[in-house]
Amino acid sequence: IPFRPITGAHISVDGGSFRKVTNVPTQKGNWKDGYHDWDTTSVPNGRHAVVIRTTDENGRVAYSYSSRVTYAVDNAMQVRITSPTYGEALSEVATVAFQIDPAAFRDIEQTQLRVDGGAWTDVSSPPTQEGDWDDGTHALDTVALADGVHSLQVRALDDKGVWGYSSVVGFVAANGIAITWTWPEGAVEATYGDVTVLELPLVSGPQTITFDIDPPDDLDIVSTRISIDGRAYVDVSSPPTGAGDWDDGAHAWSTVPLPDGSHTAQVRAEDSSGRVGYSSLRKVTVSNDLTVRIIEPDAATLVTGTARVLFTVDGNVGPGLIRVQKSVDGGNYDDVTMPPTSEGHWDDGYDDWDTTAGPDGAHSIQIRALRANGAWSNSNERQVVVDNTPPRLKQFLVDYAPDADGDGSSTRPGRTVEVRVLARDAIAGVASDGVTLDLRTLGLGTPTMNHAGPAPEDEDYELFTLRVSLAGSLANKTYNIGVTAADRLGNRTEAESIGLRVHTPSNDDNDDGHACATTPIPEPAGNFDAVLLVLMGAVLLRLARRR
Repeated sequence: IPFRPITGAHISVDGGSFRKVTNVPTQKGNWKDGYHDWDTTSVPNGRHAVVIRTTDENGRVAYSYSSRVTYAVDNAMQVRITSPTYGEALSEVATVAFQIDPAAFRDIEQTQLRVDGGAWTDVSSPPTQEGDWDDGTHALDTVALADGVHSLQVRALDDKGVWGYSSVVGFVAANGIAITWTWPEGAVEATYGDVTVLELPLVSGPQTITFDIDPPDDLDIVSTRISIDGRAYVDVSSPPTGAGDWDDGAHAWSTVPLPDGSHTAQVRAEDSSGRVGYSSLRKVTVSNDLTVRIIEPDAATLVTGTARVLFTVDGNVGPGLIRVQKSVDGGNYDDVTMPPTSEGHWDDGYDDWDTTAGPDGAHSIQIRALRANGAWSNSNERQVVVDNTPPRLKQFLVDYAPDADGDGSSTRPGRTVEVRVLARDAIAGVASDGVTLDLRTLGLGTPTMNHAGPAPEDEDYELFTLRVSLAGSLANKTYNIGVTAADRLGNRTEAESIGLRVHTPSNDDNDDGHACATTPIPEPAGNFDAVLLVLMGAVLLRLARRR
């Protein structure tokens, strides 16, 4: 608008949160020099809708919905092993699960797996297009492997001849002596949809590692050793005994000599027949110099938009802290939004994390603090689930005859129709009261649709319905109605609209799926004499005027 300069421009992808564009348009560039650098690797391959929002100096907002652009993102294939997790102990025939995100508009033709860097072999249950290429599994016979640490990797070939590879995942084959941890505890685990997150326990100072061993019947445990960070195995400080049913073993572990950060431990035992067994790899976060602890968001919680990360710093801070930084997914460390202060007892720091900068799914965050003596101290790794994507909608329709066979194609004023839509949100889930109709064109406001449970035709989607009683004064035309849906985090879709066709009785083409009564034409027999007299009178009057 003339004399109202543009002061802000933001971008939204797939109905997600708006964030500032790379370059806001300027008056010097005639408002045509705005652009945004979009990291397409942050979204899955496939079609994505982009909307631009601008704001002028008076606060008026405009959207590019009328010229919304849909892009087809086509990046390299992504292959992820979802099970087993790092260091997990497997026995007998174990299931390896994986997910594949092929490049846009491509199919997967072959999927293979290898163990310990050996030969590639086809997986036992390849992924399918119907399963969105996420339903592939492989039955791994761990009995054929020596007990101990092994690695596996999955690769996939698309229909263009391109291979994609997963990262290598370490696991433990444990078919002999069963060794289970009792301390340190395992990672905290939670699942949202298809996303599983883990958080490592935080340890410091002197600790005692404990474990249970179950040798085969009538056999004794003759040796119990432990390895820290993959180094040489050493005898545990307190071996298990037969009197304690081999469950009373322990090892005194001083974490003080170790640098702060992630560390692993593994126990190995040998029975009297010479067979060796291994525990799973137990991973912890060591923090001795200072105890830096993330307190919000909670482990395995759902976050969206800008999430505030709260943390505390305890211990001998000394002259003070020089820097406090945050890392996401093990990436670069950046200074936090608000460093802690001595006035707040070093517990008043926080960081405002823009979760829209990365893809949806599991992410880890870590805080580190630098003291005046040059020593860094790390917090625990806090894992959360990011969801900035609104629900998906499909099959938005009007049933013009909800109580009769056939849907029809229009209705009449004063009648009742049923509006239906299917909604799905893969992570947070669709809010039970989050699907809203826009019936303002009908004078009925914006009512909330009713959740009717899983959709019978597609159980991945939820069915929402609402019966709408139409006013008797509606005109003979098509009324636009809309629908939006929000997930449990408040991410809301753009409005989708369809037409609701209303035919008044005088324009009824009887296509509404109901038996419609038409206005009867009067029978001429009963009124013939009256009509004849009126006509004769009109003729006589005309003749009289001519005379």
